[in-house]
Amino acid sequence: MFEKAAERRGDCLILRLRGKLALAEIADLRKTFWQSLTQDGARKLVVDFSETDVLNSSSIALLVATKNLVAKKKAELVLTGVGGESYALLERANLHRYFDLRPTVENGLAERPPAQREEGADEDYEKPLISD
Repeated sequence: MFEKAAERRGDCLILRLRGKLALAEIADLRKTFWQSLTQDGARKLVVDFSETDVLNSSSIALLVATKNLVAKKKAELVLTGVGGESYALLERANLHRYFDLRPTVENGLAERPPAQREEGADEDYEKPLISD
């Protein structure tokens, strides 16, 4: 079962996801991401994956498309709680440097110092242990 909870803090939208991301959920998330960035005026989208199953190719494609939209809107996309196999998958695809990955939602809400805003600056993200 999949659940999502949205919380608005100023111009930031926090989405806390729980469960398995199936194709139907991906379509719903696409609509939520698009609406928050184009109609609701969110300047920062923080997506918490700490309680989700492993990311799949559809969810990664959605995140890449969202990152591209965010760039056009001069907004931010922050992914939090990405661990284990999901982080390993992003790392294998070299996407761990493309996305702004942070360990917690609170870290995701914090402003990054200018030196860390460059692509690939994920020093404050503690690489999770990956189980075999």
